[in-house]
Amino acid sequence: MSTPISIDEYMSALTGYAYPVPEPSDDAPGRFRRKWVLRLRDAADEEPVFARVINELREGACKSISEAYGEPGSRPENMPSVHGVRVDANHIVVEIDCPRADVAVGDMAAIATWSVLRGVDKRWCIEDVEGIPKRYWFALH
Repeated sequence: MSTPISIDEYMSALTGYAYPVPEPSDDAPGRFRRKWVLRLRDAADEEPVFARVINELREGACKSISEAYGEPGSRPENMPSVHGVRVDANHIVVEIDCPRADVAVGDMAAIATWSVLRGVDKRWCIEDVEGIPKRYWFALH
């Protein structure tokens, strides 16, 4: 008989299965896209402010990658592409395109993803990521 685990341990383990499935990017070969479905506490800005904020988050991710990897990280082909879809005031989808691991330098996809999602959290306070409460996503603590 297995040892029971707490709900916190169970939910934290579940987040590993909740990552969006990577799909090939339409923008370029050697890249993939994940679509993150987020529920927000605070209302997301409407267009055109929403698009500007998403672009600022992309620029922040690019800066983080450049700082982590220097010149190779600064190459345009290594930069993430970020798009946002405002479903309603409290639900958005953030699409992040990154180089695949076999063509990237280091872990650029992780840096881009968590930089952007932390930025969304700071701006609008994420409640749920992929339907799982934010507190179980260790990278958002």
